[in-house]
Amino acid sequence: MKKRLIILIGLVTTIGFAAGSRTIIVEADNRTGNLRTGPFEYTGNVKGTVQKLLLNSQKATLSAPEGVDMSQADGKRTANFTGGVTATRGRLTAKGPTLEYKEETGLGVLAGPTNIVQKPAKAGEDDVFITALKATFDVDTNISTSEGSVKLVNGKQSATSNKVVFDEEQNLGCLTDSKTVTLVREPKKVGDPKLVITAKEARVLTETNTLVAVGGVTLVSGENTTTGDALYYDDDKDTAWVVGNVAKNIPAKNVNKKSGATVSGGTIINYTKKNQIERQGTPFKIPFEKFKCASDK
Repeated sequence: MKKRLIILIGLVTTIGFAAGSRTIIVEADNRTGNLRTGPFEYTGNVKGTVQKLLLNSQKATLSAPEGVDMSQADGKRTANFTGGVTATRGRLTAKGPTLEYKEETGLGVLAGPTNIVQKPAKAGEDDVFITALKATFDVDTNISTSEGSVKLVNGKQSATSNKVVFDEEQNLGCLTDSKTVTLVREPKKVGDPKLVITAKEARVLTETNTLVAVGGVTLVSGENTTTGDALYYDDDKDTAWVVGNVAKNIPAKNVNKKSGATVSGGTIINYTKKNQIERQGTPFKIPFEKFKCASDK
């Protein structure tokens, strides 16, 4: 194992060789610390790089496990970035007070409150904003996990939950909560209804404006409340398909608050913009295959 210091125009870089893809490279204007045992302290224009994840902060420390020399610690070190951290990867930018990265796990944990912005792949589309108490970045994938009082906003759509696993390549947010995931679509224009969807779990494809929700699903749209076991919503079509579950004895059902009319069946179509309800004779197949999360086995 080799390690060297490169000093170029006042920039100090610590580089580890033969350490694998999770090894972090830290650069700064200044570095202090015991060359053998560490930890190394970095100040001034601090930058950290590990695979596609780039980190910027005011200060950083790089330490080895107790009893291990820094020269033998590649792949086992811990880097702590403080003083305000900005993490970038592709179209994603995240900010928070501190970040701890462990080479053994390949995980960088950004302490909160955290603010994440995912830029769209195509011009003219909406940014995705995610706020949470903490966010974890896996350098082996393009997956980030936000936890604690999470809110995801994409245009006129928003969602709240305890946890969001976001696939930065698919632009897929997978939301879970021990109690209830809530999704809201504000009116597109005056006169349109506000939509509120609640469920145990939801998955949102931000670039196609579609989502699925499962587990005790309720959709409130104007005077109509539609319930069932699962839901598929296409925002571009202003249409929701709510399905029941025969095995669980859960029908799809809609109740109109104004008229009191009730419609039930295997599938209920809610044309949200038109404020119309239709019972579909043939069961609707929700395209769950388009919403596969990293946690799926």
